[in-house]
Amino acid sequence: MSNELTTPDYNNMSIEEMMGITTSGGGGPEVARVRQIQKAVMGEIEVAGKKVKTEVVGVGVYGITLPDGTEVVAEGVSVRVFAVRQQFQRWDANANMTQKTVMATNLNQDLKDTTGRFNLGRPSGYVKDFNALPESTKELMRSITRVRIVMGLITVEKPMDANGEPLEIEVVDVPFVFEIKNRDSLKAIDDAFNALKRKNVLPIMGNITLGYEVKTTPTGINYGVVTTEVGTTVELQSEDQAMLRNFMEYIEYVNGYILRKWSEANVEGISDDDADLVAGLVDIQGADE
Repeated sequence: MSNELTTPDYNNMSIEEMMGITTSGGGGPEVARVRQIQKAVMGEIEVAGKKVKTEVVGVGVYGITLPDGTEVVAEGVSVRVFAVRQQFQRWDANANMTQKTVMATNLNQDLKDTTGRFNLGRPSGYVKDFNALPESTKELMRSITRVRIVMGLITVEKPMDANGEPLEIEVVDVPFVFEIKNRDSLKAIDDAFNALKRKNVLPIMGNITLGYEVKTTPTGINYGVVTTEVGTTVELQSEDQAMLRNFMEYIEYVNGYILRKWSEANVEGISDDDADLVAGLVDIQGADE
């Protein structure tokens, strides 16, 4: 089975570099947004002529917003992973939005963010002695989440609506983005990649089934985590190259927005001419990152 996929004239990047995964360790496509449902959806069913409230969609199942806005629920999905990036995120209650850094292949560097800083104010690199940090820095770091962003094609075998009823639609090889934050879920994804690596194939060449497991916090709250199972492998096709390029464009598009927010936050208070100069330099630096 061949794992060669040429990438002519794309900054001399190998397929591993483009995917953000190595075997050693215009906005792109319209994408579906994938998430795990962490709060059960309740509904009513009729039993012996009486309405009974019951759980119609459980914790851990997948919620998928298709590019046309259609909401789909599924207990399991199959994916092929085309790209992986990482990012810091932090909920900003004052701005009522999630602040983010640019997406990168690793977090051991200074990443520009939407607040105009780097790493959302978090110290860069590995912190050797967390307890030695000022309490304000500790609190900031606790509020910042490391996020793995998985991108690829998703297929749903038995799509349902938000009430758990079957949908008469086909969801096959739809481009998707899935932001994964839970440690157990991240380990499951890594396990799947490692299983494919042992087969000497890249994630883009493997079908991975995503299931779920329900766990419980010490306070009794149920939450869902991702489970994975590696399925069949596939030969790379010419259309995979086009799709991979589309995801590279998607990453550039999202990062371009974040770099613009960084630039806007850093040009306040200087002259218009200097602001234009700084914005140009930021664009150039962003293109080289």
